[in-house]
Amino acid sequence: GLAYESSSRPVRIAGLAMGSAVTLLFGMAWLMISAGMEFIPAFIAGVLPFIPGGILKAGAVYIIAERLP
Repeated sequence: GLAYESSSRPVRIAGLAMGSAVTLLFGMAWLMISAGMEFIPAFIAGVLPFIPGGILKAGAVYIIAERLP
């Protein structure tokens, strides 16, 4: 996206983090609506388990995209 078109590393990293955060927050919101969960249980069940994988995925994307022309 727009953040990745920037040549600044902090902007690229922030873009990856924001994209992951938006996805996780929408998933948590859906979990709260569909399962009737409160905020904290939905965060624990719907966000925390996916943070390590999101970090690995964002790291892989960053490394691969750095090598592209």
